[in-house]
Amino acid sequence: MALTSWKTFSFFDASQVKPPDDGESSAAFDSNDLSVVCSGSENLFLGSNDGVVRIISQAFKVVRTFKAHDTGPITHMKQVDGTALLVTIAENSSNDPIVKVWALDKTEKKTGAPKCLSSLGVHNGRKQFPISAFAVLEDLSQLAVGFANGSVTVIRGDLIHDRGAKQRTVFESEEPITGVEFREGPITTLYLATTGRILTLTISGKGQGQPARALEDSGCGVGCMTTDKGTGDIVVVRDDAIYYYGANGRGTCYAYEGPKKLVSTFGKYVALLSSPQTSPPNKSNALRRFGGSQADDLFNTSTFALLDTDL
Repeated sequence: MALTSWKTFSFFDASQVKPPDDGESSAAFDSNDLSVVCSGSENLFLGSNDGVVRIISQAFKVVRTFKAHDTGPITHMKQVDGTALLVTIAENSSNDPIVKVWALDKTEKKTGAPKCLSSLGVHNGRKQFPISAFAVLEDLSQLAVGFANGSVTVIRGDLIHDRGAKQRTVFESEEPITGVEFREGPITTLYLATTGRILTLTISGKGQGQPARALEDSGCGVGCMTTDKGTGDIVVVRDDAIYYYGANGRGTCYAYEGPKKLVSTFGKYVALLSSPQTSPPNKSNALRRFGGSQADDLFNTSTFALLDTDL
């Protein structure tokens, strides 16, 4: 579905946040050492190139710092919302990536750091390629890791109680993996994005073991696939539009032109991070955009837009 007009409503205010002037908090944001950011359970989590995790409160104050990895920079993180669990991944160019699961509500007596519940290396057929996509089920029973060489590894096991895990390469392609997302139901489906295709792969339940099925011969960029937690649908953004994919294939789409770097969802909203536009926006855009003009003034390298596709 593509609408023929769009309107902008300033229902949200955008303002620059100044961290508390306590030294550590301001330095955490000013540093060029940040490598990854995630959010959850009313906190921000900052990962750095030296393997350190900093936990930021709603007041943008550093409330905890700990050394998570010694093997390289932290490149991916996931905080399981509503729990005290944090998943971190660190990579370097000479060894397998390392996945760790942390219990933030438990403390190691010797170091004062959160308790590490499990740690394992992610296999990629002894090929050293960077991780380009990562997804995890909320109960941490399965993790999916996509690599830039086109392979996807699925890890199954009890990572919370460290009772062992098995991993297997479930997909290989000549195109880099740009997105992986789980969809749960009677069967567990893994949605895969490459630079040229969107595919589905049944990894548990009826149909498990069958080859991946292509949904569309158009892919997306890294960071341009996510899950709508309200519906379970997969959201993919390209330069021309926002696309939804359900259990039966592609569903609704909304025209929204412009280069896109990142997509996320929050409640009923779709959040987009876009590269600067070199030409005026197309007035046939389909969506009402909230807070876009204020964000344009704040960020001179990228544009943040919060969209409500229901209006």
